[in-house]
Amino acid sequence: MKKGIMPTTDQDRMKQLDRAAQKAPSYATLLNLSPAMLAERTADAAAFRYTMAIIISIATGGKDWTAFKKLIFGGPDSGAVIPFPVAIDFATPVPAIKAGISKRFSNFAAYCKLQPGCTENVAIDLGIVSTGKAAVNLDLVQPVIKLIKRPDGIFIDWTWNGLADEVDTIELHVDRSDGQGDRLMIVDSTPGYLDATAFPGALTKWTYKGIWRIGETQVGLWSNPVSIVVGG
Repeated sequence: MKKGIMPTTDQDRMKQLDRAAQKAPSYATLLNLSPAMLAERTADAAAFRYTMAIIISIATGGKDWTAFKKLIFGGPDSGAVIPFPVAIDFATPVPAIKAGISKRFSNFAAYCKLQPGCTENVAIDLGIVSTGKAAVNLDLVQPVIKLIKRPDGIFIDWTWNGLADEVDTIELHVDRSDGQGDRLMIVDSTPGYLDATAFPGALTKWTYKGIWRIGETQVGLWSNPVSIVVGG
């Protein structure tokens, strides 16, 4: 499965969302960020931080109120009136948002990385790369594909090659030497793809190549073309 760009803990997710929301306005011109994109960063960060604050308040206050319940229901009567615990603070709600913070943040990060002004330092400052991980030069990334001939077709063996956090899919093309030239075969998001097209009756060379994509945009370089003889 392809990994996402978001951290695995809620506290780190909150920090990453907050960082992007705070830093994005200063890069609006450099990275061609629209007012709507900046507003989305702010809204998502605020909603997630508010939600985390409520969860923490409930977790902490819930323990106090559970202990209080046990005491007033089954505890010894000392003759003293027991004061209620401090009420759980739900604070002032922030504007509600749609589901999908993780996907929106990944789309934001991908968009920023495609901008000419997104240097390694900018990406790190925005929090759209993992700490200590250098930003990838998306102009130079290149898939590596291998072919395996099987009874059920040609298996195109490909992996993320360390780019699982940077790219979304691979676009695979094939030329079947049938006069139609090179054409799109599939946009794949799961490593390894079986081309189950029936083999021709005569010996024929099929040639495959691939290129990475972020969303609908091709990035980097085409893989070296790889050929295999089928049929006959």
